[in-house]
Amino acid sequence: MDTADISVIYSFASLILAFLIAEFGKARKIGYWSTFFISLVLSPLAGLLFVGMSDKKVTESHPYKDSVEQLKKE
Repeated sequence: MDTADISVIYSFASLILAFLIAEFGKARKIGYWSTFFISLVLSPLAGLLFVGMSDKKVTESHPYKDSVEQLKKE
């Protein structure tokens, strides 16, 4: 293998890892695409660090959801 082959393999592996790490970013405030581009431009390891430091997404529930569910049961 010459250096060109190794470079292509490394680039392909980095791209695949960037997509995989971006999947972890979906559930975080940083988001899918931000995680993908950080992983692609900096490195997959940097992408993992950013995902790990990012907060989880907060899902807001409707304030009357419990009351509506209780009324449906009755």
